[in-house]
Parts: sequence; C-alpha cells; structure tokens
Amino acid sequence: MENRESKNPVYNRITLFGAMPPLKISLADRFIDEKKGNIAYSIPLFIKTSGPKRGDIEGKYEKVCDNYVKRAFWIAYELFEHAGLETLSDFYITTDSEMRERLEPYRQLCGFPEDHIILVPDVHDNFLSYMPKIVMLTRLASKTDYKYYVHSDTSLCMPVRCDFCQYFRENWEKHPESFVTPSPWLPEDNFFVRFGAKNVLSTHVDLERRSQFIAEIPRFFGEESYDYYLRRVLEHPIKCHGRFYGIPRNQILSGNWTEFLDFIAKTQCITLDEMFLALYWHKYLSPEKEYYRKVAAFQGKEVAIFGYDGQELIFEEGLFHYIQAGYKPTKRIQDFFVQHYQNLNRSQR
Repeated sequence: MENRESKNPVYNRITLFGAMPPLKISLADRFIDEKKGNIAYSIPLFIKTSGPKRGDIEGKYEKVCDNYVKRAFWIAYELFEHAGLETLSDFYITTDSEMRERLEPYRQLCGFPEDHIILVPDVHDNFLSYMPKIVMLTRLASKTDYKYYVHSDTSLCMPVRCDFCQYFRENWEKHPESFVTPSPWLPEDNFFVRFGAKNVLSTHVDLERRSQFIAEIPRFFGEESYDYYLRRVLEHPIKCHGRFYGIPRNQILSGNWTEFLDFIAKTQCITLDEMFLALYWHKYLSPEKEYYRKVAAFQGKEVAIFGYDGQELIFEEGLFHYIQAGYKPTKRIQDFFVQHYQNLNRSQR
C-alpha cells in the first residue's frame, strides 16, 4: 500500500481518472424509456464550494473536472453491463451549471441522452461542500416518480460482473421503508476507538463550519446545549458513508426532509451528506434502527482497488470496488486500471 498523500487527499482519483480514456461506446440503445423500474440511480457532478478548487489541485482544476465527468459515463456503462441495471432509462446524471458545460463533449461521444441530465443551477446558493449531493438527489426525486433513489459517487467501480443493483432490489422487497448505507450501526467500543466523544465531529463536520454547527445544531434538536445534543447522538453511534446510499422517495419528499434542508440552507452548519443522513435519523426516525440498513450481500464485497498492490492485479467478479482516496497509485496499478478501460472501449465498439 502506498503512503497517504497529505497535501492532496484525492490524489489517486485525479491520477487514475485523468489517465482513464473517455467512454467511446454508444449508450444510446441502452435507454428504453417506456420500460422503467422502481429504482433510479444517479451520479452528481458539481464544483465543491470549499476545499481544493481552482489552482489548488496542482494547478489542474479544469482537467480535474473533466476527469470526474469521464468516470460518470463509465459508471453508466458498468451499471448496465456488469451490475444488473436492466435499462439505463433508470440512470441519471445531476449537475450544476459549470459541470453541465464541461460534460457536453463526453456526452456526445457516448450518445448519452440530454433528458437524463438534470441541471440544478442554484445548488450552490445555500449549500456548501458535499451537501449538493443531497440537494441534487432531492431535485431528481421531484422531477421523476421512482419509489427509490440510489446515489453513487464517481469513486464506485464495477468493472466486472457484480450484483450491485440486485442487492438494492432485494433489500427494498424485504424492507420497503428502509435507507441503505454501508455499515451504519457501529459497535460502541468501535465507535469510541475511532472517534471518541471529544472528536466526534472530526469526520463529519467541515473544520470551517464547526463553530456554526456547535451553535446551531442543539437548537434544531431542541437541546439546551451542545453537550446534551452530543450525549443524545452518542447513545446510538451511526456512521453513514457517502460513496453510495439508497433512500425511499417518500422520505426525500417528506416535510421532515424539507425542514432539515431549510435549516441547513439558513445556517449552513452542515456541509457533508454523511452528516445529513446520520442526523436525519437522529432527529426524525430514532430509535428505530431498522430504518437504516446495510444490505447483507455487501458484507465482504467492497474492495479498494489499491488492496491489490503486490498481488496479481485482477478485478474479481462478484465484487464491487471503489477508488480509494488518499493514496498515490503505483505505476503498476495505474497501468492495469487504464488498460482495462482501454480494452473495454476496443472490444465494445
């Protein structure tokens, strides 16, 4: 495993996405609009309003945007070819104005239909950092009529056969009101080792917004002080992940969801989608843990591709992978990754 890049926490994604070829396989015939399912899948593309931006990522801001766009179209291909999505009519890209302009050449290259790109031009008006993910998902739900919505980051990677979509279908057949998120419920001993009461904010709240969070969030929860709020949420340690999650439509379009988003727009005290999902449960759904579920089939089936360093480099079938942030990939891993996608472009054209 390579050493973590302290100055650039997304170094490997920039490197691998940059080296990845754009999708040149036509997706046009994968869209059959009269045959839609119950679950919509979406990828958000937007410019972060805090953290590394123009000039901050090795002076390659424009190129970085293009790299994430390339990855989004490959995920559409992977969901259809490898992960069991029957029709790409159930797949959408949500985007802000700037990224919409940048993705157009790549959209034309693979024939992705314009009506499956949902523009959210005002997403940055009141929401910072990663909160646009939630806002874009909300906008998608308001414009379509699926029962469930699955968000995926561009870091998700399904380069060979896996049952990603089947896992969501099976979960909602058995638990129709549930959210799906990787490992939401942590054992208390595990939780306190990783976070602890004193630094529980460290993995959830943007450092720039910590003072706003401490001041505003207890009021929203109806607690007298931050200490009371903290005691309440630590009774049920929860850690949601932003790589992917699935949410029922009736929650996204509920008054509770709107109330929470309005509070965030007013205070701008929450900047991460993970924190939004965790606190939504604490505020509106606690103590019923059945609302937030980890699909059993995901157990042991998520592999960061950098775990293969020093071993035979393959994408093992039956697994889904993700492009782990914070590690500089070796040349061997990069060559393997790029060659895989180059071969797909050649074989499917």
